[in-house]
Amino acid sequence: MDIQAIASFAIIAPQPVESRKLFVDALALPLKKHPADEYYFSEQIAGSNHFGVWPLSQAAQACFGTNQWPSGRPIPQACVEFEVENTGAVHAAGKELEARGFTLLHPMRTEPWGQTIVRVLSAEGVVVGISYTPWLRDRGAAKSPTIIADRDDVRTVVTRVSHEIDRRHWPELRALFAQVVTADYTSLFGGEVRQQKADDLIDGWRRAFAPVPTTQHVLGPVDAEVTGDAATAQCHVRAYHRCPGLPGGDEWLVAGHYVFELAREAGAWRIRAMKLEVYYQSGNRKLFEEAAALAASVRR
Repeated sequence: MDIQAIASFAIIAPQPVESRKLFVDALALPLKKHPADEYYFSEQIAGSNHFGVWPLSQAAQACFGTNQWPSGRPIPQACVEFEVENTGAVHAAGKELEARGFTLLHPMRTEPWGQTIVRVLSAEGVVVGISYTPWLRDRGAAKSPTIIADRDDVRTVVTRVSHEIDRRHWPELRALFAQVVTADYTSLFGGEVRQQKADDLIDGWRRAFAPVPTTQHVLGPVDAEVTGDAATAQCHVRAYHRCPGLPGGDEWLVAGHYVFELAREAGAWRIRAMKLEVYYQSGNRKLFEEAAALAASVRR
């Protein structure tokens, strides 16, 4: 399983009032009482997503549906919860733990506070949860090194598209795409969204750019989001095209916004769909057509 962060750590307290004498009174931790019960917690302590003092009766209720911890089980002293990517990963983690011989304290479920979790009891008597905690994602707390690295890799792929086109590095460009690609340039050229083999897409670009000596695709910051083996990325773009000696002018500028969809294939991110949303254009809109005609006349 892919553990992405420690979602929470809590002391399990058979005598909560006595426990708070240390953690609240003596250590002066900024723990606040939950409005509905005697759980004290904080999400404002540096280095911790969530720290709490959890009454044993509430732990028993969460694990067994009763206020009494079963007499045949070790009384836990703490609870630690490990965050995974989504609810599907929580389900898979529960199955994996069972396959490895661990007994779940309860099947996967979504708690009243919105967290999806399965729990086991470690040999040391620690309640261990595998969880998906949406509000940690919402406030950016569950940003594991894996997610950060994936986002960086996605940004690199998107950035390389513009670099490889402008350098006319067609094999390197092809390597950035999945086998089949959906390309939507309808806001620029009209027509329909096209799904085609990546080889055909790149070959079409190669032939179109051949008579245009200079291009520069300038991308704005790339915003990337990763969910498992799928990702989306988007950015602004200003595409400059230059070909001297054309009747309609030497330059064509297209300004717009790109949206990419990517999938992880054999450990690498590949583009499977891309859409250009044109904001405005300036210059010679027939630059590619006129450049092709000029090149053909030179060859004759």
